[in-house]
Amino acid sequence: MPQYFTHPLVKPETLEFRLYQAKILATCLKGNTLVVLPTGLGKTVIAMLAAAERLKANPEGKVVVLAPTRPLTHQHHRNFMETLKLPAEDFTLLTGETPPEKREKLQAKIVFTTPQAMENDVLAGRFRLEDVVLMVFDEAHRAVGNHSYVFLAEQYVKRSSSPLILALTASPGSTREQIEEVKRNLSIRFVEARTDLSPDVRPYVKAMKVEWVKVKLEGALKQVRLLLKEYLEEKIKLLEERKLLPGGGRVSYKALTEAESQLRRMLAAEGRNVEALRLLCEALNAKRVRQGLALVEGQGLEAFNEYFSRLKDKASSRRPPTSLKMLFSDGRIVEAVNFALIGLSRGVKHPKLEKLPSVLRSLLAEGARRIIVFTNYRSTAKLLEEELEGVEGVRAVRLVGHASRGEDKGLSQRRQVEALEAFKEGVYNVLVATQVGEEGLDISASDVVVFYDNVPSAVRFVQRRGRVGRRQPGKVVIFMAEGTSDEAYYWAGVHREKAMRKTITELQREEAVQPKQETIHFYLETGRAGGGEELKVLVDYREGGSQVVRELLRLGVSIELRSLQVADYVVSQDLAVERKRMEDFARSLMDGRLFSQARSLVSTYPRALLLVEGEEASAGVQPQALLGAMLSLLYDFKLPVIWVRNPADAARVILLLARREQAAGKAYPALREGKPPTLREIQEYIVAGLPGVERTLARRLLKEFGSVEGVFKADRKELTRVKGVGEKLAERIRRVIEAGYVEED
Repeated sequence: MPQYFTHPLVKPETLEFRLYQAKILATCLKGNTLVVLPTGLGKTVIAMLAAAERLKANPEGKVVVLAPTRPLTHQHHRNFMETLKLPAEDFTLLTGETPPEKREKLQAKIVFTTPQAMENDVLAGRFRLEDVVLMVFDEAHRAVGNHSYVFLAEQYVKRSSSPLILALTASPGSTREQIEEVKRNLSIRFVEARTDLSPDVRPYVKAMKVEWVKVKLEGALKQVRLLLKEYLEEKIKLLEERKLLPGGGRVSYKALTEAESQLRRMLAAEGRNVEALRLLCEALNAKRVRQGLALVEGQGLEAFNEYFSRLKDKASSRRPPTSLKMLFSDGRIVEAVNFALIGLSRGVKHPKLEKLPSVLRSLLAEGARRIIVFTNYRSTAKLLEEELEGVEGVRAVRLVGHASRGEDKGLSQRRQVEALEAFKEGVYNVLVATQVGEEGLDISASDVVVFYDNVPSAVRFVQRRGRVGRRQPGKVVIFMAEGTSDEAYYWAGVHREKAMRKTITELQREEAVQPKQETIHFYLETGRAGGGEELKVLVDYREGGSQVVRELLRLGVSIELRSLQVADYVVSQDLAVERKRMEDFARSLMDGRLFSQARSLVSTYPRALLLVEGEEASAGVQPQALLGAMLSLLYDFKLPVIWVRNPADAARVILLLARREQAAGKAYPALREGKPPTLREIQEYIVAGLPGVERTLARRLLKEFGSVEGVFKADRKELTRVKGVGEKLAERIRRVIEAGYVEED
């Protein structure tokens, strides 16, 4: 007879007791913990028990559960509600579609959301991290670089009076360096790691059978591949001779990117260098052809043709990049594109695509009930869905992200959830999924996973395979084009998974990680903005998602997002800052916006500053032109320009300006209206005050309806005639216009 976890906030007989989960939970309640546990062994159970215990100890506190995808947040929301003994109103699911007014007045005890949505709420001041007593980071391996997880963890630890972090992942990374970065970014103190070979979890691990389906490239596919390989090998040899690439072995995409960066730095330092420019073009084209080669080998002529058609369109544009003109002047590339078009006209398919229907029929005949087919590319997922339509016994549905790719529309959050539910209920028996289906989803009814293509990442390799074998033995079927990057990616994933297992085993043997001794640099960089003073900066809402705002918050500066007509940052009633990345600086110089913006800035604020951020090489214009523009701003507009390397430096400049301006509370930030507005500007300003409407859209609305009155009288259907106004935005606009005014105290 099974035993169950018992807790005042957990419904009876819902969570079966497992000793390893109890041990891990005990560690999690001691301090910030990274839990590394194979897929299907109950990481979510540990999170639910931790949430119950923290809410029991802190009845007024809140719990935040973060997951990287909307379907996964829905899954957590449902599982927690089914398990915890709390009123329904204590659970809330927040997405980007949740109205701001609802987000600002949360009464729920447990909040489920994506990191991007939570970051936006924190930046806008809509959510108080001070009240959170547990923050769960699911798929915690994402906490690297500038990911929202990193920002949220830092702000949470800094602001909460009783912070506790629970980080969950099945695959933290294949190297110790990757795992250490995750630990550092999430302020991890303890690590609880298990593999499927760990003695206390082995009884719960289900058997898994692996089968391979190997194919060979023939005909047009083989011809296109040979032409691309010949071109690529020639360019790689050239870059190796110039010491820009390591010699020997397979050259990675990352190595080509590093060669490109090195050449850009060389151009920035030396100015116009014809040889360096030529080599930069060669490096860029080598990256493009390498991507095209991978598409031919792993996906087929359709994917290759779609990618190279986009490149060809750019090469035929009014101002085509030099590198693309060089690429399409090469006879081998022209021939490869023509071969692909001929092959497509003759109906040539990738051999994997030809085999997939028969493989799926065989799996279903053997007793498989639910099959997930994974592919890397949205276009391939669409092609597979179309190819499987009408195949006897196969009922396929596609699961992709919400973003659209050209004419291929993404799936909304609602449609993603509907597709998953229909798959679990048996309406469909084949789920064709991109990366959105790899992370965390508990599709317990699936018993076969098909790798249509392969990934070199250990993390994604483990996640894909972990979609089966959760409740019963499963099978993994791996398609592989022999002798291609498709095969190389598979073995790279296998080797990296072995390395990850070894690292996790080492972590098991080590004692709990102790908090490190912080350096003096840490104390200088964190805490309040220095000396206990409260600094405040007004920030244009369009800058809200920038790394500069994150850095300012990290430095302790209070941020208030506003709709600023002039400048990006206002640090006092007399001083404002406009920030431009180097690419934007160059574009605004070429299209004439730069000097009109400078004129508005200096005419509105007594003192103003332009921050230019980034490397000169990324600008795409001559260094002399950039310097000439900066001198013109200084002499003609009396507008100082400061050139900084990165967002962190830009934030430090703004911090120092705020500190000087706001010393002893002498000059807190305030908006200035500048010169008296024209009637047209007043009309645009009024319409731009509607929800989701910025200045450009306001102009479109006024042009369509002729006046402010016309805009306000337009019904929902009429509003959707305007480019940029969908049904949801039209609904929000009408709701604001029609709602009665409620006076507040």
